[in-house]
Amino acid sequence: MNLTVQDEDKYVFLSKQEPLTGAQMQFALPTLPAGKYFADVLIRDGNSTADWGSLAFTVSSELNVASLALDSVSARAGETATAVVELSAAPPAGSVLVLRATDNLGREMIRKSVPAAQQARIPFQVTNPLAMSAEVEVFLLPAAPGTQTLEQTAIARASTTLYIPLKRSRGNYAHAVWSAASDRNDFIRRLHFRQLRNCDVDMQTNGPTTAPGQTWLQQNNFDTIPYATRYSYSETDPIRKPCLTDPGFLGPHLEKLQSIGAELAPYGPRAYTLGDECFLARGSTDVCFSPTCIADFREWLRGEYPTIEALNASWGTEYKSFDEPEPITFEDALKLDQRPRWVDHRRHMEFVYARMMERAEEAIRKGDPEAEVGFDGPFDTSSYSGNDWWRLMRTFDMCNVYFHQPTQWEFLRSFSRPGMLLGLWYGGYFEHRTEDEERMWPWKGILNGFNSMWWYAVYHGTQSICPMDALTPSTTVYPSFQWATEEMKELRAGSGQALMNSKRLDDGIGVHYSQSSLHASTLSGEWGRLDRVWLQTFATLEDMGLQYTCVAYEQIEQDGIDVKRYPAFILPYSQAISPREAAAFIKYVNDGGVLVADVRPGLYDHHGKASTPGLLDELFGIKRVPGTGPLKNQAGSVRDDLLGGAFAELIGLDVDGDVQVTDGHAMGTAGEVPIMITKQTGKGRTVLLNYGFGALHRVRNEPHGAAQRTALYGALGFAGIEPKYLVATGAGELLRQLEIVRFEDGPIEYVGMLKYRVNGSEPTVTAQVEARGPQLHTYDMRSGQYLGRADLWRSEFVPARAKLFARLPYEITGISLSASAQPGRAEGQQTGPVGTVNVALQTTAREPARQWVEVRVTGPDGQLRRHYGRNLQTEKGRGTTYIQFALNDEPGAWQITARDVISGKTATANLVLP
Repeated sequence: MNLTVQDEDKYVFLSKQEPLTGAQMQFALPTLPAGKYFADVLIRDGNSTADWGSLAFTVSSELNVASLALDSVSARAGETATAVVELSAAPPAGSVLVLRATDNLGREMIRKSVPAAQQARIPFQVTNPLAMSAEVEVFLLPAAPGTQTLEQTAIARASTTLYIPLKRSRGNYAHAVWSAASDRNDFIRRLHFRQLRNCDVDMQTNGPTTAPGQTWLQQNNFDTIPYATRYSYSETDPIRKPCLTDPGFLGPHLEKLQSIGAELAPYGPRAYTLGDECFLARGSTDVCFSPTCIADFREWLRGEYPTIEALNASWGTEYKSFDEPEPITFEDALKLDQRPRWVDHRRHMEFVYARMMERAEEAIRKGDPEAEVGFDGPFDTSSYSGNDWWRLMRTFDMCNVYFHQPTQWEFLRSFSRPGMLLGLWYGGYFEHRTEDEERMWPWKGILNGFNSMWWYAVYHGTQSICPMDALTPSTTVYPSFQWATEEMKELRAGSGQALMNSKRLDDGIGVHYSQSSLHASTLSGEWGRLDRVWLQTFATLEDMGLQYTCVAYEQIEQDGIDVKRYPAFILPYSQAISPREAAAFIKYVNDGGVLVADVRPGLYDHHGKASTPGLLDELFGIKRVPGTGPLKNQAGSVRDDLLGGAFAELIGLDVDGDVQVTDGHAMGTAGEVPIMITKQTGKGRTVLLNYGFGALHRVRNEPHGAAQRTALYGALGFAGIEPKYLVATGAGELLRQLEIVRFEDGPIEYVGMLKYRVNGSEPTVTAQVEARGPQLHTYDMRSGQYLGRADLWRSEFVPARAKLFARLPYEITGISLSASAQPGRAEGQQTGPVGTVNVALQTTAREPARQWVEVRVTGPDGQLRRHYGRNLQTEKGRGTTYIQFALNDEPGAWQITARDVISGKTATANLVLP
């Protein structure tokens, strides 16, 4: 017969085996402190179990811990928390109270002893925590406790939980998941959490907005993003419900958000989301026509127009005062020919929508002053969605967008502020469940300037088995999530941190962002919607090996355009611009900038009112003779000495037949229509292509695409812009759909290359990379291969797989490592030993630039201790990091491994714990 007695925490107080001698047997129990216990009996017959039984019992005592509480539910690193202890009776003379804090990784962080008293306070400092919660236990021990464990010796004991807001996901490339639903039982969820930790997930979104849910995830060491609210409207009623200007909605709603922030503030959520898939209105529903929105609209108009007469001149109305204007629907705007009236209403509603986000953020911050707030997974950017990205990004601290909204990636990247949490939704979506897709997205995110990737979803349960999930019903990992995890782990092992701490470079190209032009495109419809043109513009530039930054209407109005920052500036279908923007564009060209447009630049002002002549017609050297309009699918040619004699035959052009040249110079024609019209003004130049960017995008994978790009290269060439890297096959053809992104960290340049798949049968190719610059020491960071001091090298390009190169003015010849341990030092309390790890890089430079080294720690049992690993920054070839070991870490030789992230060179050293 085997008998085991253990407490609720599975600590074993008695384990005994005796021969079965009769129908009844007795066992003497050790002295047990007050609490709940389980006695488990197994009757063994050889190697098999004949029978078993289990008994739960409670031990009571006149002397026990009547209460144990902390003065605060949470404490940050370096802060002091106090355990407040009350015993049920006076303790024995000479007895002591021992406090022990053990984090959720099983590490005994702290131990502290004080003389026992019926009421006692035990302050302790949170020293170098690695986990987000810790069990704080207090043991009452006799005067001579002996050498047994605290559990075995204790007269009485109690425990509580301390939460430690670490925000662990900050600083590295965060890996997030849409969290498991709260109705799953704890055992299954624990298995999920174990698998997610093994996959290096450190953050869960769609988090709970109550303390119990928050603490459950924190006890399992995940950062959380609580789901505070959601702003969406899918009805067709022109009065939005709820109306975002209605005081009856705003008051209770903002109070609720404040209370959520106040309840969660002690636990330090990573951020708060204002909802996924938010939108002002769905589809093409015009909102909002409520009395409060109309009143707000009138107040907004007072800031837009100096007088009511100016408004009437814009709208074509006859109002007597600003107390009269009314919004209008899209259909009525066309019927009454009052387009500016509709455009102004859309602009106002974008203002209302962004203000709602700002008010929500302010409300949450009243409860949690450190809150970072935003939303995730918004729908498209349209005249109805409410998404003015310039306004939203002025408010948000966090934002995550969908994989299928590529224009939004560029807006977030361009308008973000340092320190913002930026993420991309990806995951087990139907179009993603291939190895190509899953391995591509983590790289697409990091190269586009994001610092987190968010996977949808974890687990839908056995009632709705869903291959979109990360985990199967048996809690194993789906292949799709495994593929993505492998890429994320590689990036989180140092290379991602190197990129995140570098400056992402563009090629000196600015791209105009204009909400007014978006609305003008919705009204006209002749050249497509601007959100599509943005996509076509961005894809074309990336196909050309170029990068760019978006610049918003308000930035231009306030600060103009810096010619040194942006030698070239592109106006993609920028029909509607303000007079202040027009003045800024004119100054930009006079100062030496090259302004490139496709069709109809400056045809309307920012209210959507037609301007005759166009606000930029004179600058581009053209006039408009209405009547012909768009001419679709035209063939054209461009040839001019200004292009160095380059000749390009273009097909599939959609040209504006209303354009005629005045003092500009047409470098080509499409039929009778001039194209690529250039004019020099002051120190700079304008180039009007006079055909839509859609033409370039439609033939991007066709042989004719090269000619389209040649023409645009020529236009940008006026500003001296050309790709810094060319990647060509053996036939001399540039590799198609290859995005190239450069990052700069001092003298080090990181070059990411992501080959998108053109078709399903596209083979792997070996291509030559040409760096247009000096020969530098070049490394393939993913393979660790040194490519020499080069400006030309060959590399294999696999569709949907990323390449990452580092180029330095020096060679990395080696890495060395030393490690030692010293006793922990914390006043008045015991802590584990502290390891010191020193890393030195050997290079051919006297003072190497900042580099990153991955540090791994393996225990005496040969098992990797991931919680002690880190990415170490080195300066001038040197770096030091400290590892706070636990009191219960195994003594013996621990192995420390250091790997230089650029060269892959490694070194190992032993660190001995006593």
